[in-house]
Amino acid sequence: MERVTLIYVVAVLLGLVLGLVLHFFAALWLIRYLGSNLARFLALDSATRPALEPVQQHAERKPAAMDLPDTAPQAFDIGPTYEEELLAKDKAKEQRESAVLMELFQQNMLLREQVSELETATP
Repeated sequence: MERVTLIYVVAVLLGLVLGLVLHFFAALWLIRYLGSNLARFLALDSATRPALEPVQQHAERKPAAMDLPDTAPQAFDIGPTYEEELLAKDKAKEQRESAVLMELFQQNMLLREQVSELETATP
């Protein structure tokens, strides 16, 4: 007989704990479901209590605009392609070669002038 009583007490306590846990999760679900409408739903005067919005309308409502700075996305430049780099190097090399040739030409012209002056100066 004592064993039956013990089983009965354990079953009652287990049912009580399970009921409390279920009620706790039901309350959490209601708070999440009702959200901002909870204060209006719990109003004391039932005449002033507005009807709750349906779930679909509540879900479709857009959030208020946030104060974000109005900046357009910046264009991301990854730099020149390999072909463009090669062309730039070739162009720079050609410019260096033409500068060297121009310097040689100017020195050659100066040397010719000096030689011609020496030839005219000597009798």
